[in-house]
Amino acid sequence: MIVMFHYVADESNSSPDCFRPRYYCSREKLISLTKRLLRQNKKFVTYREYSEIVRDDPSAEDSLICFTFDDATIDHFALVAPTLEDLGVTASFYSITKVLGQAGSSALPIHQYQVASSLIQCERTFVENLLGLLESELGTQNIDLLRKKFSGWAGLDDQDVLLVKRILELELSESQSHQFVHRALNSISSSISSKFERIVQKFYCDEHELKEMHKAGFEVGSHSHTHRWLGQIPEDDAMNDIKHSIDILRKIDVLAPKWTVCYPHGNWSVGLLEKLNMRSDCIGGLVMGDLTLDPGLEYLTSRRIDISAL
Repeated sequence: MIVMFHYVADESNSSPDCFRPRYYCSREKLISLTKRLLRQNKKFVTYREYSEIVRDDPSAEDSLICFTFDDATIDHFALVAPTLEDLGVTASFYSITKVLGQAGSSALPIHQYQVASSLIQCERTFVENLLGLLESELGTQNIDLLRKKFSGWAGLDDQDVLLVKRILELELSESQSHQFVHRALNSISSSISSKFERIVQKFYCDEHELKEMHKAGFEVGSHSHTHRWLGQIPEDDAMNDIKHSIDILRKIDVLAPKWTVCYPHGNWSVGLLEKLNMRSDCIGGLVMGDLTLDPGLEYLTSRRIDISAL
């Protein structure tokens, strides 16, 4: 079984800058689940190890547990890795390499949205304020066109939430997205917007922290370079994005000779899989939903169970 995590929070933490996004797992649940699986005599492995074992012996899958953590956010270094080390188990962490080397590892637009929407009582209020600002600046006609453009895209959110997320990620520069999110929050509460700014300034693991996790025996893998929807862009561009990420992870010496990739948003294309399949060093790819129908590419679309389902 492969389990998908994003942010992990310590619910006993009373720090004023502590936040809990909608998609989070508590440290207490992480510990409880790990201990339960250990009592069931499950073997914890990295996804790289999982891929190698299952390809040689598919029957071994039921005895293996693989915890995977998307985005390599700072809580993975500060909270998750020490907790798993204390429990004596391993896991895989997937880094967005674009943020490495940037001062402060400031959050990307999609994560700024998640932080901002978690800091208020009602996400709907935040979305309505943000959408109102976007309509005022971009025009109602352009918003309607963008709504149609993104209507067929995957996502569990309602249409307005999906729309504002995609606009922030894809239609605006990072500085523009930040300004819109800050303005929407400030219109609700200036104190919330100040807290938001503090949280997003140091959001991801940096190179040193990834190295420490790698030295501790955890797998560090690629979550792409830019966190783009790789299945929605030309396959050559998608492959180049992953290759850039791999080059950076190799340069900072946190990547094993055989490596795995976690597709942002679980989004991929068959063309991308075919290109990855041509590389002898890529041995696995993680998704959230649909699997490829091509049995020769199945190893590149390993399905995960979200922690919220357990």
